[in-house]
Amino acid sequence: MTQDQKEAIEQLLTLSQRSHYSCEDEWYSCPMSDGGCYNDSFEKKCNCGADEHNQMVTRLENIIKPLLEKSGEEIMTDTYTDTDRDKEFLQWLYDRLVNVYGENPNVDFVIKLRKIIKNYNKRIN
Repeated sequence: MTQDQKEAIEQLLTLSQRSHYSCEDEWYSCPMSDGGCYNDSFEKKCNCGADEHNQMVTRLENIIKPLLEKSGEEIMTDTYTDTDRDKEFLQWLYDRLVNVYGENPNVDFVIKLRKIIKNYNKRIN
């Protein structure tokens, strides 16, 4: 795997992380946000979905990273020397995030992934 590919994956993982919901009126903020929540009826746990989302991102990272780090094995040398298969893998990853794990296709990191896929051949040539 090239350094550019490693950096792109790290950037994608960083963009995937979601922070807790915070509102100017902290009555409506997630209790786990930096400012907390003024609504005492909420338990001191995440109610905005960020924890669940970030656990899913970490789970996907734990599945994907070991596959990508096997650069000495045939699976990596075959996959990452063939640009068509690279694009196909990125499309598979996008489809899995959206269709299997229910990720919103309008979230910033999914939009970025879609743009990378769309412009992949332009970047290679």
